[in-house]
Amino acid sequence: MTSGSENVPGGSPTEKVAQLTRAFTELRRTEPSGPGRTYRQEQIFAELVRLTPQLTDMDLPAALGSDGGGTRLTAYARLYARPEGQYLKALVEAALTEEMHFNQYWAFHAVGAVIDALGPGRVELSTIRRLRQGLSLLPEDSDRARTLRAVLARVDYEMSQTRTGRRGGRSPARPDDPGRLAVGQPRSRRALRTASDS
Repeated sequence: MTSGSENVPGGSPTEKVAQLTRAFTELRRTEPSGPGRTYRQEQIFAELVRLTPQLTDMDLPAALGSDGGGTRLTAYARLYARPEGQYLKALVEAALTEEMHFNQYWAFHAVGAVIDALGPGRVELSTIRRLRQGLSLLPEDSDRARTLRAVLARVDYEMSQTRTGRRGGRSPARPDDPGRLAVGQPRSRRALRTASDS
């Protein structure tokens, strides 16, 4: 089953998002884990990133706490596309307790987008500590761990900039920052082979 935008029938954004959510659930039910499934999931997520900002009545707290993986993915897509700081705590908890590796990968990207929009200096220390605790539980060489490490590295950099700005010290080098990913673009073959997808 393909899931690009050309395969989403006409209708309102709400109807299209519902169709994509069902397609994601069906894909995970019927196709085994592997690069092909990951690629199709990326296509679905790209469409959700495009469509979810058009939803005017989306209940983000309910979506983040949903039992349905497809519904949670819509929330991650929305907050990745349109970061809103008031949902950061709920997003962090959803990301750290997310059972689907594909979802968790994009949930961490959404966390990074919200923190960047909010400003690391405005993030509560308890939230940062929670993310560090979560990182310690992830497989070290997984895409999910690399993504969360990059988020925390940007937070550490910005916080150190604030401290050195006050004290006049030397600024550390900025960590590598891949920026916002162009979702929907195929990852490299190696990335598709190694991406956690369960």
